[in-house]
Amino acid sequence: MNIPMWNIRLLDKPFNAKVAYDGHPTLFTIKLYHGGEFTKFPDVQYIDGSVNYVDMVDIDTFSVHELDAIMKGFRYGVPPVIYYHFLMPGGDFHFGLKPLGNDDNLRTFAQYVCDHKIMRVYTKHGETKLLTYFMNPKPVKKVTIVQMDEIDENDDNENHTAEVQEFPSPPRSSPVEVEVQPLHVEVHDRQKELIANDFMEVAT
Repeated sequence: MNIPMWNIRLLDKPFNAKVAYDGHPTLFTIKLYHGGEFTKFPDVQYIDGSVNYVDMVDIDTFSVHELDAIMKGFRYGVPPVIYYHFLMPGGDFHFGLKPLGNDDNLRTFAQYVCDHKIMRVYTKHGETKLLTYFMNPKPVKKVTIVQMDEIDENDDNENHTAEVQEFPSPPRSSPVEVEVQPLHVEVHDRQKELIANDFMEVAT
């Protein structure tokens, strides 16, 4: 059984994180914002809350359950549901707030601890207004792939067709990857060459 090392710092207690964590790359402090709420985008702020420091947190044993235990230390009941977010070092509320609710989130969080010994964590009870929490806020347009027919130099029919396929786009947080196959077009007639170029531009 792991005995938590962390402790909630007394408000008047001095603490030098740089000195305390020297030689201990996995230890860090959470600057915890709790009891408040976020305002809506685009003017995102955290209001009506309190701020406390939690020292001697070890990222090797840190988890969302550990955050729940810390919140119980502030006399919060768990449940109700508490949403956790962290602020990327150097980031702002518009683009730097990230969810802290599963293992993938924790891995993202952990990569900052070695170089940043005070990590800001924000809580929201019951529901969250932040669109970054586990969901894509607004689907983007579909990805359209156009594949044209190969043009035969002996074909006098100018009504060439193009096959269009639509695929639902991935969440905004994931890059769109489209594999483009090379198009092989051979033409000797100037008019057909112009048609082929138009199709190639559409496909691209």
